Formats: sequence, structure tokens, C-alpha cells
Amino acid sequence: MKKIRERLKENTILHFFVKAFKHIGDKEYLEFFINRENAPLLLEFETRGENCKGDCIYLIEEVGEGYGFFAEFHTMLQKLIFAEHFHLKPYVHWGKNFLYYDEEIEDTANAYEYLFEAINGELGDKIGKADLLTMAKMGQAGWVEERYHRGYDLSPEYLEQAADVYKRYIRLNVKVSERIQEEISGILGDKKTLAVHYRGTDFKMNYDNHPVCVTIEQELELVQAAMKDEGFEQIFLATDDKAAIAAFETAFAGKVVFYRDVVRGDDTTSVAFSESDRRGHHYLLAYEVLRDMLTLSSCEGLIAGVSQVTICARIAKASKGKTYRFLRIIDNGKNYNNKKFKSLNK
Repeated sequence: MKKIRERLKENTILHFFVKAFKHIGDKEYLEFFINRENAPLLLEFETRGENCKGDCIYLIEEVGEGYGFFAEFHTMLQKLIFAEHFHLKPYVHWGKNFLYYDEEIEDTANAYEYLFEAINGELGDKIGKADLLTMAKMGQAGWVEERYHRGYDLSPEYLEQAADVYKRYIRLNVKVSERIQEEISGILGDKKTLAVHYRGTDFKMNYDNHPVCVTIEQELELVQAAMKDEGFEQIFLATDDKAAIAAFETAFAGKVVFYRDVVRGDDTTSVAFSESDRRGHHYLLAYEVLRDMLTLSSCEGLIAGVSQVTICARIAKASKGKTYRFLRIIDNGKNYNNKKFKSLNK
């Protein structure tokens, strides 16, 4: 019998199935292995070498799967909160599965560093031979959400935590920081500005488990009232949708500013999946939405629907110890249907 067991262990696949069959009535055992890849509190460490002794390194890679820029970014923030809670040392690396990875950018193979300074950058050339390393899991972002009962809401407790990790970890790289600050100053000037974000194009498809799309008319109505009652001098409009630009310029002639070098759509195709012959197109898509978010966070007021862009704008603003003087988030509820985001964009 002992020899049979030893020979079974030599055949990994057969050994696995025998073990599974043996525990077929053990619900806890089965759930452990079924959920192993995503179980948030199961941290599996590997040893790659002898670098970074004394540090428990937490490697955050891109989720991929068609995640838009701020869905990816916000998930990363949640994993940073997880790392803080368990005293792990995070390092972020976004590779070729990142939607905005751009082969024309040759300075770095880490797409996170297209725009940001590396988090714990000293780990960059050491991580391949780290002494103790664990890979971040999507379930750990979910664990943070459940801890703060967040969903698409921003509770004060969650906003405080997210703003804290943003403040301590997120730094634009020098080149991007200088350019974005100059462009924000140029477009806002010294006018009291109401930020408006409209998420259109593919969002109008109302994907399953996503917010119900806000209409342009809903935002126009709120903006009309805010401009009349709150003393705003101009509107900064961030949108992926050409129709929104046209509607706001008609309704508020001479009072709307927006970046004119942004790729926008006129149908239900996501701009994030667009192709272009402009050099560094995928990098520029990331830069443009980041610039929009930071400009939104620099305004005195905000009107928007529920989206990852506006969630991150509020977090970025809170990271500077500031809040919007005027804030209206339109929440039309959530979609429950069979319209899957990923299948629409393959």
C-alpha cells in the first residue's frame, strides 16, 4: 500500500484526482480548492531568490480582461489598501494584458510607469529574485469592497482609506506631471469652474452589473440649475461622447471648455478599444483620461453619473485634503441583464 501511495504521488494529475475523490463529501475542502485562485486571505508565497530579505512583497499586476483605465487603477488602489492592512510591500507592474499597453513606448516595459513613478521602485530589478513574494488576487480588491460595503458607493470610511493610499503611493512621473499641470492651468485659468463628466459611447449599452447610463438631458438639467444658483463661471466637460460636446456647447455657448485633442466616439463603441495611426495611440488614450480625471478633481464643483472616472476624481481630490463645494452624483441604479461587457468588446 505504501508503494502504491508513493507511485501515485509521482503522477501529479492522478494524485490530484484521487485526493479530490477522497474528499468528495468534504464541502470545506472542496471549496478551498475551487476558490483557491481568488480566496482573498489565502496568501501563497514563493521564493525566487535571495533579494529583498525581510520584505513580504505583494506584486500587483494588471487585471486585463478589457478593464478601462480607471477600473484598472481603482482596483489597484483597493489592492494597495489590502497590502497596507496586512503589512505587505506592494509593487505594481502592468504588462501586455493592460488595455493601454503600447508597444511604441520603448522607455519601459511596465505600462504603469508610462504615467506614474514606480511604487517601491527599488524593487523593479530585484523582484525576479525576491526572497518572499505573493501575487495580488482580484478577490483581495473584493475583500476591501466588502469591508467597507462599497459597491459603486463612496462611504466616508472608504473615501478616507482610498485617499490615504493615493496620497502616499500615487505620483505622476516628472514628464507627465509637468505637462498635465500646465494643461490644467491653461484650460481652467482662475475661473470658478463646474466639472461635468458624461460617460457615453458603449456605456449606453447598459452592461450587466454596471450603473444605468445617465442621459445627457439629466446632466444638462442639473448643470443649468448649478450655473444659475451656485455662481460658476464656466464648465469643464470631460466626456468620451461627441454628442455630449455638441449638446453642452449649444446649451452653454461660450461657457464650456474641454480638451480638443481627445479621441471621442459617436456610436456605442468604446473609445478604449479604438485604433488609430497616431503614434502612441494606446498610451495617449491613457494619458487623456488621466488628464480628464485630474482636471475634474481640480474644479470647485462636480456633476456626473456613477463611473470609475468620477470615483477616482473624488479620491484624488480627497487625497489633497479637499472636497467639492458642490457635488451631485446621478445614480440611476444598476443594470441586471445579460449584456456582458467583455463579450461586447472581443
